[in-house]
Amino acid sequence: MKFWTAAGAAALSIHGSARAEDVVLRVGDPLTRADLLKPGTQRYLRYLIKGGHRNPVDLWVRTISFETKDGRRLVRVAQQWDGVGPEPTVRLEDSLAEAVTMRPISHERSLTVAGKTKTSAYLFDGEAVRADPARADNAAAGFSKAAPAPLYNFVPDVEWFRQLPMRAGRTFVADLYDPGSGEPDRFRFKVDGSDRIAGPDGHLVDCWLVTTDYNHPEHGLTRYWFAKTNQYMIRQEVDGGERGYLVKILLPPEAGDLTEEP
Repeated sequence: MKFWTAAGAAALSIHGSARAEDVVLRVGDPLTRADLLKPGTQRYLRYLIKGGHRNPVDLWVRTISFETKDGRRLVRVAQQWDGVGPEPTVRLEDSLAEAVTMRPISHERSLTVAGKTKTSAYLFDGEAVRADPARADNAAAGFSKAAPAPLYNFVPDVEWFRQLPMRAGRTFVADLYDPGSGEPDRFRFKVDGSDRIAGPDGHLVDCWLVTTDYNHPEHGLTRYWFAKTNQYMIRQEVDGGERGYLVKILLPPEAGDLTEEP
């Protein structure tokens, strides 16, 4: 996920061609590690490092579930972001997609600030991302963003990454869009190799290290560490410029959570 906003101007156009060594992911094709995505809950803490200080930003809870509708098996990724600060915020993200392919179907976002909630709901149809006309009081009413190619939903990116066939030196190319924000774009994610970092319990975890510049090399690299066993995201680091260095880490499960150990 990008640091604060959706993708801006493209450094690599969505119409651009891929390099010979790239693995181009097309919406609707089965993801070859889809078997790794299982029902469960993961929690992440985000904090900023600046001037030797660590300041919490928010806590993310991501819950994966599966359901069947009209004979299709679907996956739902429900997120809750609890912000900290003088005026705490609550952000809910609900992403529905086809299981195995992650072809997006719908997305709903609610933001609560100072007791007031605004909800935006979107539909993906392959040709465009549009406001859901069936959603009452839709803050995104009238929204429509044409898509020159079918798009993945950017919001459940952690779960999408988990299903990719990671291997050292492999680069994935895909068209993604954060509903309601900026422009669709094509992004490159490179598996730079292996690394070992501490997991939630302090033990070292063998990981794939994935990097991207999100088409803005002037902002530096974003780094992800995914456990090789089940491709859980263990850690993410982002250069936030003047705002500081952003870190996202996987927390230990809480009592009652359905989860796996990385």
